Amino acid sequence: VNYDGKDMKPLPGNVIDRLPDDPTHVLIQLYGNDSSTTDTGDSLIWRTRRISKIGTLDIYTGKISFQTSRRPNVVQWFSDGHGVARLYQFISNDYRRWYVRKPIDNKVFWDVLHEVSVNNLTDRFTPAGFAENPDELLYLDLQERRTALFSMDLAHDRSTRLVFAHNRFDVMGVKHIGKYDRVVAA
Repeated sequence: VNYDGKDMKPLPGNVIDRLPDDPTHVLIQLYGNDSSTTDTGDSLIWRTRRISKIGTLDIYTGKISFQTSRRPNVVQWFSDGHGVARLYQFISNDYRRWYVRKPIDNKVFWDVLHEVSVNNLTDRFTPAGFAENPDELLYLDLQERRTALFSMDLAHDRSTRLVFAHNRFDVMGVKHIGKYDRVVAA
């Protein structure tokens, strides 16, 4: 959008994060469909699945540089507030999984962080954002039958600690503030 509100162009995907040190780019999630056929011997089975990937979009030229390869059944991505995709949620017919980015020897791997059956309706694990340290994940989960805010150390042993809970009320969300979109209140 120009300064006068004219020349508006639709974005090719959902904005995941702004890049605080680069005002000309945003991190976006792009969707598409991936189709395949399987020959069972008696018939062909046609399957279409939703795919997703992350890219850096130049807001002036529209050019996209991709950060990840295409991933099927990914419904949500999280950035660490510094423009790096750190988490994604994968959903299949049987389970929901959260994966976390794990850099090893200058390569990026994705490791399972949390997994639950799709039939489990009591699981409340919900990433809420990152602390000032991008290796500290803040998430919502149950604490004595109430939703509470927890922290997980992603860099070391994935140890968790309770950040905030109330014995009569659920934590319903968090507030983000600052250049790197850090969580400051629940």
